[in-house]
Order: sequence, then C-alpha cells, then structure tokens
Amino acid sequence: GYTAKELTQRLIRMGIAAFGMTESHSMYISSGIVEKNDVILALSATGNTAEVNSAAKAGQKQGATVIAITGIEDSPLYQLSDLALLVKNSNFVDNARFINSQFAMTYIVDIITTLLLDEKDHRTKMDQTIELITNNKFDKH
Repeated sequence: GYTAKELTQRLIRMGIAAFGMTESHSMYISSGIVEKNDVILALSATGNTAEVNSAAKAGQKQGATVIAITGIEDSPLYQLSDLALLVKNSNFVDNARFINSQFAMTYIVDIITTLLLDEKDHRTKMDQTIELITNNKFDKH
C-alpha cells in the first residue's frame, strides 16, 4: 500500500492523473468505471491478494490494461495481467520478517518514474511542482 501511495504521488507531480487505492471498495468502484485507455497498475507481493485480483479483473472487463508488479510468476495476478513485472520476493528466506518485499517494488517504481521523466512534458510538470513546493511562501497572517 505504501509503495502504491508513493507511486501515486510521483505520477501526480508529473501531471499524470493517478489514484492509489488500498481499500477494497475503492478498488472495486474505480475498476468498474475505468475505460479502455486507462491503466491499472496492480501491486501485490504475492499476487494472491483477492481484492487486488478481483479489482484488476473488473477493470479488464471495462477495457483497461492491467500491469502487475508482483513477486510470484505463477500467481493469479501475474497470470491475469496484460503485462507483468516480476520482482524478487522474500518467500525464499526462512524468516521473511527480516526481508522487506517492498524494496524490490520500490526499485521498480524508481525505474518507471525515471523513464517517465525522460519525456519532456512529464519532466516539465515535475519541475513545476518542485518549484511550487520549494518557493511557496505561506501567509502567516
């Protein structure tokens, strides 16, 4: 969920309409109103999260493209997605509590946003938002 929120913030700052959702009802509602030019970027470490998978399927029925970032190749999310980005998962470690599966997903988010910033319009919007934030003087009166 935190990785999805981070990606959402980055995309918004580039001028890309994005909505990061972690609550199942919001996922279902949004996936029910997407259109064929929309993209659902579904993040799930295991690819077995029922709510994420159901929302992704519903979005596909509406014509949206589903891109998955997941750690398990034979998972339901990996199998249903139009494009899947496979990341390392922590299942190979005896005690997964010490390995954070978000690291690999965050790395993919870094790659995606870096590639998007190669596009001039996205870079311009990002620069504008950085300038707005750093130069904004709040009126204290």
